[in-house]
Amino acid sequence: GSFSADCANEYTLTFKVKVTDDSKVYYENQAKVVYKDRNHEDESDYTNYSNISAFGVKPVQPASVTDKLPDGLTYVGHTDQSGSVSAYNNVTNTVTWQWDDLPYGTTTVTVLVQVEPDSETEFVNKAEVDINGRASETNATYHEILDVTHVKTAHLNEGIANPGTETNPVKVRNNDYITYDILVDNPSPSGESGGFKPKAPRPSKIDFINGSFEQPVISTSSWIQNQSQVNGWFTRPTNPAHLGNPQSEMIEIQKPVSAGGAAGQFAAYAPDGNQYAELNAYVEGTLYQTVDTVPGTKVYWEFYHGARGYIAGNNTDKMNFYLRPEGATTGEPEAVAIDSYVAGSATYNWGHYTGSYVVPPGQTRTEFSFESVSTTSNNTAAGHYLDGIRLYTNSYIDLMKSNNSDGTVTNGEIVEYEIKAKNLGESDASGVVISDVLPAGTELATG
Repeated sequence: GSFSADCANEYTLTFKVKVTDDSKVYYENQAKVVYKDRNHEDESDYTNYSNISAFGVKPVQPASVTDKLPDGLTYVGHTDQSGSVSAYNNVTNTVTWQWDDLPYGTTTVTVLVQVEPDSETEFVNKAEVDINGRASETNATYHEILDVTHVKTAHLNEGIANPGTETNPVKVRNNDYITYDILVDNPSPSGESGGFKPKAPRPSKIDFINGSFEQPVISTSSWIQNQSQVNGWFTRPTNPAHLGNPQSEMIEIQKPVSAGGAAGQFAAYAPDGNQYAELNAYVEGTLYQTVDTVPGTKVYWEFYHGARGYIAGNNTDKMNFYLRPEGATTGEPEAVAIDSYVAGSATYNWGHYTGSYVVPPGQTRTEFSFESVSTTSNNTAAGHYLDGIRLYTNSYIDLMKSNNSDGTVTNGEIVEYEIKAKNLGESDASGVVISDVLPAGTELATG
């Protein structure tokens, strides 16, 4: 069966196997998980894998990887995996990794470099791999400076991996970033490790705060203060003439007030939490927040928008929602929110808007903003209630697998596996299914 996995929650599964063929000496396997985002079940499944869990006696296999970076590239950083010890030598422009005992399967280490501003050359790169005294080279990757057409491909600036070829190198520009992935393949003697998969990359979390305007907590129905007093949020006026005017830097937070008596000048309830914001405090403007983003990441967004019943009759507020590079003040909106309210009505309706956005190449800072377009009252000091704003990435189920064996095993011995599944993403997961193919030489133990 399947189960749901809420954010930050951990789930533990256990099962036992019996050794049926102790001539194998070494046994290893890997668990797999398939799941969906609970709020986006119409989208494709996500798949991830656990670490490789092994028992028995594995031969010790010391290993090393050496990657001398081509001239014209500046070293930025590198990653370790599976217990490697690594170092960068700035004299030789070389990165080295060493393992006392390289695990079976595929181990991936990476190097991030930047194309130097004055480079005018082609970059051909290979790494040397040594496993237990057996040395070999990886394939070469090819990049060259782009002369005219600005194209970004090839695991370039967080893009899709593409090593290029000698006759068709990947085009790069000065100051572009290149990530070299070095995959060290070490299959087990039986060859069974060939089917093992690396863990899926974990999506970067969006450092977005105060989406329901619960900070600061207010004690009155309406509170207007300088933007510096409101966690995460900033405002700018629509009319450039208002720049520098203290009123253009104000943000308004409100508490719900029952409709009717207040003539609709407050929302009757907050859809998320106890407070909400009014976009236009004293002057018409844009409410925004800026966050770090990783190019290529799929980001989900949602918000609630409501109209202010400022005058008698049917009141309609129109607002643009943007996701765009930091500092941009133009572009196509991701959504146009149009919501109405009948002043004095006992019923208040919030519009709920959702969608997704893929961060463009090179965009490491993203602004999400709410721009006042119009209000029925035409009063620029009023209009547009906002609440329940979220900007987040998909769910991510991480699997950690272990067993209780302490060394050599014999026929009939029982080994217990434990799998811990934890949702490290920003969305709840549903339809979670975990599977595990038992290693050769074992069978499921009953009882």
